[in-house]
Amino acid sequence: MSDQERIWLVWSNEHGEWWRPGQMGYTRCIGAAGRYILEEAKEICDHANAFQDEGEIPNEVMLLSPEASKALMDACATIPVTEFPAGELDAAPCLASLNEGDRIRITIIREDGSSETLEALYQTKPRQHDA
Repeated sequence: MSDQERIWLVWSNEHGEWWRPGQMGYTRCIGAAGRYILEEAKEICDHANAFQDEGEIPNEVMLLSPEASKALMDACATIPVTEFPAGELDAAPCLASLNEGDRIRITIIREDGSSETLEALYQTKPRQHDA
């Protein structure tokens, strides 16, 4: 396996720590946490959560490593952003001008004056999930 494929971390809610490399214990230091390929991280989590009840907090969860998250954000930053003036979000012409995979930015302005900006990829096709 190449190091580029080892981008997943496993967090243990049960122990409150990250899994170490090679599934050899736990650490509180994210830098010392193991990096796993997708299949390894999924197998660890599936095994640890096999007997969880629906809606229960999982024992183990997998997350992208900080370095992979940064690389993903850097890659997304190269995708042009489509912005719409306030009040036009519901207008059909706005959505008609978008293409699959376009990056969109939406700013939510609350009544108290605070705001939050969200970015997402425009997607019209349903996401494919593993069976």
